[in-house]
Amino acid sequence: CRLRLAFSPYGKPRGELPPTSSDRGAGLGDVGTALRDLLGAVERDPGCAEAYHLALPILFAQGDLPAAERLARRAAAACGEDPAWSARFEAEYSYAKEMRLGLETAQSMLAAEERRHSSERSPEAVERYARALLEHGGRRLEEALRKKIEGVLQSAAHMVRVKEARAYISGTKQDSQWEDAWAVLYR
Repeated sequence: CRLRLAFSPYGKPRGELPPTSSDRGAGLGDVGTALRDLLGAVERDPGCAEAYHLALPILFAQGDLPAAERLARRAAAACGEDPAWSARFEAEYSYAKEMRLGLETAQSMLAAEERRHSSERSPEAVERYARALLEHGGRRLEEALRKKIEGVLQSAAHMVRVKEARAYISGTKQDSQWEDAWAVLYR
């Protein structure tokens, strides 16, 4: 029950973990222990929808998309008799899969750009993709996933700045911001 309260809309924002064993001031206990207990309950009773329902937010908040995807798929299969639970777990599975694949794609796009010669880089595509992934996650996007996507965005933005600086230094691109500022003054 305490874990459910920690993830309620009246507690912390969605996607943030309650205090861990190092911060027992709220009396919530250790999140890892709670997850182990919930997974143990699922092992003992594979049809226990409530255990799946409580374990999935922990996995998402930890940023463990592959484990959340596996657990949601297992939950949808185990709770197939109840259409409401089955639909809910199918939605969780779809979200986990889409976000995992999206994050893997963004990271592989960034790695590919980093391997290219600096004059051949096109980090703007990585930046657009990562922004679209953030928008796709929307308000639901858990903090751990947001941080991973923002890390990709920061790396891509740095590559864009380096690309623009090289173009400016080589003279192939003029400083349009400076020229625009002067144009505004003389209108």
